[in-house]
Amino acid sequence: MNWNEIFTYREGHIYWKISTARCIRVDDIANCMGSNGYLRVNVYKRSYPVHRIIYEMHNGAIEPEMQIDHLDGNPLNNEINNLRAVPVNINQRNRKLSCVNTSGVVGVCFNKRKRKWKAYIFREHLGWYKDFVSACEARIVAEVSTGGFHTRHGT
Repeated sequence: MNWNEIFTYREGHIYWKISTARCIRVDDIANCMGSNGYLRVNVYKRSYPVHRIIYEMHNGAIEPEMQIDHLDGNPLNNEINNLRAVPVNINQRNRKLSCVNTSGVVGVCFNKRKRKWKAYIFREHLGWYKDFVSACEARIVAEVSTGGFHTRHGT
């Protein structure tokens, strides 16, 4: 679909260029909050994420294996310079982890129930350790083996 025929982009938002339903007025902002915290818009009875529309308006169709990442982590900031296409495995690094980090070291946390230290990188569990230092070492080894990554992704 050619989004530029339906919407106009201004400062991180899209506005209706044409009316696709009776309730839609030209030049109104086009979005509503989805249940997952991302802005969505309905076009011809189908729902689309606003950030994907904005990305495609500026860069063309998104490859099937790619997702759109918000560089600052804010799903409401759809400025074009805040959006980038990345493979699924890179975008999944942004997901919240079930382990609350109170250790002060990224990728290392203490599990009170197990009474052990957990080491992880991205969403990958590295193991349970009896002491903090061993968990930190496991995290460092995993970090070195990945060869570096985006600053929001666990460095």
